[in-house]
Order: sequence, then structure tokens, then C-alpha cells
Amino acid sequence: MPWRTTRSIERRSWQRCSRRRASSTWSSSPPCCTSRRSRSIASASRRAHPERSEDPMPEYDLIIRNGNVIDGTLAPGRAADVAIAGDRIEAVGTVIGTARREIDARGHAVSPGFIDVHTHDDAAVVRDPRVDFKIMQGVTTDVAGNCGAGVAPANEAFRQFYPAGFAPILGESALPWSTTAEFFAAVDEAHPACNVAAYVPHGVVRYNVVGLSKEPPTDVELQQMRELVDEGMRAGAIGMSSGLVYLPGSNAETPELIELAKVVARYGGIYTSHIRNEGDGLLAAVAEAITIGEASGCPVQISHHKAGGPHVKGLTKDSLRFIAEARARGIDVDVDVYPYTASSSSLAAMYRIGRGPLFEVVPSIIASVKYEHEKYEGKYVADIARELGMPVGDAIQKILHDEENSPSVIMFIMDEEDVRRVVADDHAMIGSDGRPSEP
Repeated sequence: MPWRTTRSIERRSWQRCSRRRASSTWSSSPPCCTSRRSRSIASASRRAHPERSEDPMPEYDLIIRNGNVIDGTLAPGRAADVAIAGDRIEAVGTVIGTARREIDARGHAVSPGFIDVHTHDDAAVVRDPRVDFKIMQGVTTDVAGNCGAGVAPANEAFRQFYPAGFAPILGESALPWSTTAEFFAAVDEAHPACNVAAYVPHGVVRYNVVGLSKEPPTDVELQQMRELVDEGMRAGAIGMSSGLVYLPGSNAETPELIELAKVVARYGGIYTSHIRNEGDGLLAAVAEAITIGEASGCPVQISHHKAGGPHVKGLTKDSLRFIAEARARGIDVDVDVYPYTASSSSLAAMYRIGRGPLFEVVPSIIASVKYEHEKYEGKYVADIARELGMPVGDAIQKILHDEENSPSVIMFIMDEEDVRRVVADDHAMIGSDGRPSEP
């Protein structure tokens, strides 16, 4: 069952993965994947065995021979065979035995299945359990529930909020469950083609209890939130995520997050956060995440770490040093990162947190809108403003007024050197931050 097999996907196992490529682990769904060059492997020859009754039964189901094995331990690639029996990798090296099927992977890379440590596939693994958009890229473990967004727990108020609040990120879902345990059971029943791990999403927990209130929760409300987090952790969640630029998570103050993270810490879980500011307030936002980890006892994962905006180019030097200093004090802090110079988010969220002026100086593309407003889709915000004959800020307000659900926007706000610096860090892991899509 995914929730039991992936409960162990925690930071220290991730740290064995290469810092210069996607995280990976030898996984049973499927047992291994090959590089993009492997599309021709399907035509590779089997080893022929005479069909004689005295022949012994093959020892393995599959042997992948002669590949360049990249094993996720930071070791250089090496020529080796990989032998698989059932859903287990039984041997890596020079394999002498026989198999029902053999693949000659000469000239190709062979690696463990990748762990995508930051996704938004919560609804997709139930709605589309083939998850072709992950399997075809070699991803065999999908970590969902990030950025405080998710599909459970779900009371009736949250079901009403979901279409406008989280469906633009996660995709449509009727949310036919109430608790995190019921959602996990639905995933098990769907039998997705990859392993699944998930966080308890703080934004969902908060909405279930206080909605969009900007006030700190009362003692009674905070206890209700603790109980929802506790239920999720008992069901098998690997930690709690927060999304502090998105409603309702942006209304939460640090003490609330510390109290909920203490619940997570009791189960050995992780606190992961889309921090409050990835621009000129980056260092303060990183400090808040570290404080939450230190005060609660939770390991901390900073999501899609970046310096966003031309005015903060190079700031990842300081943020990574800041994180390293925290580790030197004994605080367990890591980051994940996607290898792109663009970010994608809700237009409303970016405008609300003061990113409006950025739309005037960085290329920003409207990525998705409702059908009746498709004239906006795929266009730069600045071009839309020119077509409408109004300033960029006014154009954004018009787009938001026209759309019931906030359109998503792609913003080219990162400097490539900052991206390279984070990807190369020893304590960084690759995550797609991807939304469900066609392959």
C-alpha cells in the first residue's frame, strides 16, 4: 500500500540522491527506468533459450544488461547488469543467471525510478491512476500535498471552496471523502502506477476550521486544527506543508504553524513550506521556516527555493549560507528546487503579495483561463495591457475581475545562475512543482 511503503521517504533517504539530478530510489513501481535515449530499448533482443524440458527455470523475471548504472549514491556511473525478480531488484553488478526476459541497455543509462519530491498531483492520482505524465518521465514516487494545498480533509465548507480555491492548481475533484484516511484509502483503491506520499496541507486544515478568517485561531479552533493534522499523520502522511503566499495559509501566523508542526514532530514527520516571500523578503521568510522547525522539532524542507525578481539576483548565495548556518546549529533544513528560470502561480496571489510591479519588468504569460476568456491565454500580461489600452496594474485587475477562478501565470523571474547554485547545493533535491497534464 502506498501510504505504508512511502512513509519512510524522509529526508535522510533523500540525501543519498545525487545533487545534480532528480532524486531517485530503487523503486518497485516500476523497478527502474532508463534515460530519454531509451525509447529504442523496447526493440532490444531477448536472450534465446532452447525450450528443453531439462532446462532450469530462469532465476529472474528481467535482467537489464550492459547499461551505465547511475544508482543515486553520488558514485560515478558504472557498467553493470540489473536483475529483477517480482517487484524487487535482486542484484546489481555482473549477473550470471538467466531471466524470462533480457534487455540489452548498452549505450543507455539505467537508474532507479525518480522521486518527484514536490508535486500537485493529489487529485490526479485518483482521477488518472495511469499517471502517464509521471511514469513516462521515469518518476516512480510522487510526493503530493505541497504548498498547503490538497484535497483532504474535506468538510462541506471546503468542498464549496475547492473549485475556486484549489482546483486551478490540483484539478477538478468531487472530494468524495471527509478525512485524510479516507482520501488515502481512495488512492489505494485507484492503484496508481507510481508510489504516492503526501503531506497534510495546512491551508486545507485551516479552511476546514476557520475558513478565510484573518484572525488567529482561538484555543478551541487551534485544537481542532491539531486534531486534523494528527488524523492525517496517523493515516500515514509524511508531514505537513504550508503555502504562506496563498489563501488561506497566508493568514496564518508563526505561532499557529509551530503548534501544528509540533503534532507532526511527534510522528517523525517533516515541515515543508512555500515560504512567505521569495523576493526581497526571502531571508526573513527562510528565517521563519527555520524558526518553525527549531521550535517544533520538525525537520524543515523549503519548497522550490529561489530568488524571484531582477532586484534580488544573486540572493541565493545569502539564503543558502543562512540555511547552512542553521544546519551547523543542529537544525535539519533542506531545500527542493525546480530547474527552470520561470515560476508558475496564481495571478491573484502574486498580485496580492505585491508582485504587481514585477509584471511591468519581467515577461509574464497568462497560462490558463476559462473558455470564454481564452483570448487572454498564452499572451504576455504587458501585451494584454497594451491591447486594452490601460496600465499593467489595471489590466491585471480586469483579468481578475473577468475570471471567477484566478488564472495561472508564468513569470520569468529567476536568474539562471541562482537556479544553478541551488541545484548544485548538497542539500537540494529536484521537484517538478508540476500540475497534472497530458504526457
